[in-house]
Amino acid sequence: MKRYLQLSILTFTLAGSVAIANSGAEFGEKSQQRVEKLSDSLGIETSLAQSIVETLQSSKEHRKELRAQAKGEVSSLKTALEAGDESGMASAMDNIERVRQELRELKAQTRASIHAELTVEQQAKVTLHQMTRKRRKAAMRQKRQLLSK
Repeated sequence: MKRYLQLSILTFTLAGSVAIANSGAEFGEKSQQRVEKLSDSLGIETSLAQSIVETLQSSKEHRKELRAQAKGEVSSLKTALEAGDESGMASAMDNIERVRQELRELKAQTRASIHAELTVEQQAKVTLHQMTRKRRKAAMRQKRQLLSK
């Protein structure tokens, strides 16, 4: 029995190690997969797909920075609210709105720069993909809400 327990623990440990090691592709590999998928689905050259992926990645990094700023402003708002500092609250709310506006503008700029590189047919494919994805996400969100009730 003791030997069985030891072998079971060893098996689970090894399985867990393999799962952690294979939990995701490295960024370069993931990026390359994304380039290939874009190239195949839109029928574009690899260099253009690489350019689009780089644009998306830089936009993603910038959005992360902006969201971190927004988190800082939320904590400032909480502090000002607890202290009863109305000017601090107003300032924090203004800063949060400014960051949200920057996020919206960044999203629009990214979309415009990508669409500028594509033909009308490719733009239509991207739009259809986005609409399908939004519908799927909304359905999943609705399903989660129903299950949580």
